[in-house]
Amino acid sequence: MDARTYPGRGLSILQLAFALNEELKHTASSPFITLEQVSQLENDISATLATIREWRNTFSHINRLPFDILSLIPTHLVSQKDRLRASFVCRHWRRTFLQRAELWSELVLSKGEDYVKTLLGRAKGSQLVVNVGRSGYREVPTSTMSLLSPHTNQIRDIGFANHGWADIQRFIDNNPGPFPLLDTLTFNLAPHGLHPSDLEVMVPPSTRLFSTAVNLKNFRFYTTSAWTPPLSHFVFPNLVVFDYKVRPWEPFCALQLLDFLETSPMLQRLKINVMERTSLDGIPQERVVVLPNVKDIDITLTYIHPGYEIATHLSCPSVASMALKIDENIDTMIWEGIFPTPDLWNAIIRQYTRSPVEELTLSINIVTCTLTLRTSDATVIELCLVVKTWGVDTNRARREVFAEAINTILDYPQLANIKRVSICHNYDSLDTTPTTHISNGAGRLFKSLGPLDELTICRCDVQPYSHFFLSTLEGHPEEPAVFPPIKKLTILHPVCESDEAFTATVLGLARSRNALGVPFESLLVRAGGLPAEFEAELRPWVGNVEYCYEELDEELDDEY
Repeated sequence: MDARTYPGRGLSILQLAFALNEELKHTASSPFITLEQVSQLENDISATLATIREWRNTFSHINRLPFDILSLIPTHLVSQKDRLRASFVCRHWRRTFLQRAELWSELVLSKGEDYVKTLLGRAKGSQLVVNVGRSGYREVPTSTMSLLSPHTNQIRDIGFANHGWADIQRFIDNNPGPFPLLDTLTFNLAPHGLHPSDLEVMVPPSTRLFSTAVNLKNFRFYTTSAWTPPLSHFVFPNLVVFDYKVRPWEPFCALQLLDFLETSPMLQRLKINVMERTSLDGIPQERVVVLPNVKDIDITLTYIHPGYEIATHLSCPSVASMALKIDENIDTMIWEGIFPTPDLWNAIIRQYTRSPVEELTLSINIVTCTLTLRTSDATVIELCLVVKTWGVDTNRARREVFAEAINTILDYPQLANIKRVSICHNYDSLDTTPTTHISNGAGRLFKSLGPLDELTICRCDVQPYSHFFLSTLEGHPEEPAVFPPIKKLTILHPVCESDEAFTATVLGLARSRNALGVPFESLLVRAGGLPAEFEAELRPWVGNVEYCYEELDEELDDEY
């Protein structure tokens, strides 16, 4: 900015003074001076003085910021309210900020027509972000919605919050499009859905909704409405992210979901949460929708059946992370069948992996059981079961879930190829029943495994997991080779009766492996308060021993 010239006037301060002086001379030389001339002269003098003051203000430090830096200030203000405040610092700031059209492109329709008109004028041709959310129980007037009709080709993002479907239909009727730039569409509908009277006037649309948004990339669909339009009313061929969370008032039709996904071949991220029973009616058992570009898939369902079946009707050969979560109240007397059958389990693994599974993690904590598989190319498959067992002993629940999880793991035909196994299984107590139960399950698992690069035991009593290794040396010498060689044993925050008991168990395990000719190459223990001689006692039997004193952070306890 040239300090000698006031921006916006095009005249230097000397030129302004000269022009004002000439006007004074002309007025003084007139034989007759009218009131109109005096008023005009007064206005010109006021304007000149204002110009002089503004020119003087340009010498203040805050106004000597280069234009390209000053114009960046509002971009660091998150809310539009803060941007509006910044524009009132001075005329220079206001003029600079108003030139940045993209700063005024976020429209909240509930703030009224005048507000929307003002921002549309400032936004000019910038891409628009439109929030159609209600203000309390007041709906957005149709006249306000209609202001967007000439600007639909500028809209990049539309969000509906606290609405019923009648409001969305009204918006579409007043803004039919086209929406060539629409990138993100969000439905976050009212928690209580539609009023019963709305159902009488809500007519399912005869055409597809937002059909001209052919370049839509993100579709977020959250609703608990009584009437939810079928997904067949939406077709977005270039969709990349689909986030779908519904709680319908009747069984959810999975067929419409599969049909929608089949029309979205460009999907890369898929998140589904259905909080109601799911119906597979009309879906042939052999139907599989292939999503070749999906990298991340997360499915949460409220009921076990047909939760697992839905996953088998999808195939994502390029997936990097797949999570299937079942959240259901379980009959506390019936545990069989809480995990997928062998056919379903192997179909899920086959349809979501390209490479062999090399790592297995089983974690059971309170009422959550998570079974995670990781392949050689780092693909992760996570099966999470939330078992709500009110009024039953939690230890018993975890014993039963552990047994069913072991059965599911043993159903995997390529189990012998797994290289790393991690088990986290926390009990509230160390009584004999769970110890024997875990010992039997662990023995079945270890007999089916091949050579392991690493075995990790976290937040567990080590004794039941070492029982069968010790018994091969002491009680069953005729079967010394039924358990796999293990290169590295990692024990994290063990649960034990005493530090001495833990030390004796680990020492006995290390000695037995050494005696069988398959010693541990490495042993890592992270725990608190073990005897000082712990490492020294183990070194004769293990290639490398590492003990790290580490107390378990109570705030992080739930992670184990």
